[in-house]
Amino acid sequence: MIGLGKIWFVAKAVSSLRLISKRTWLILGAVALGLLVLLAWAGIVLLSWLWDQVPLVLDIGKRLMGEATT
Repeated sequence: MIGLGKIWFVAKAVSSLRLISKRTWLILGAVALGLLVLLAWAGIVLLSWLWDQVPLVLDIGKRLMGEATT
């Protein structure tokens, strides 16, 4: 009987989602798309910053290796 209660709950949820207007779904979709774009932008910025730090890290590594060998 527990399984039937879950099926009823899902059916009720789906039927209530159909009552939401098209405009609301478009707004929610636009917000979700905007958040995905911002997430992609933040990822690209982070990778760009890390790529810019590579020469500095390599230089520090070379200096540490030079100090360790002397």
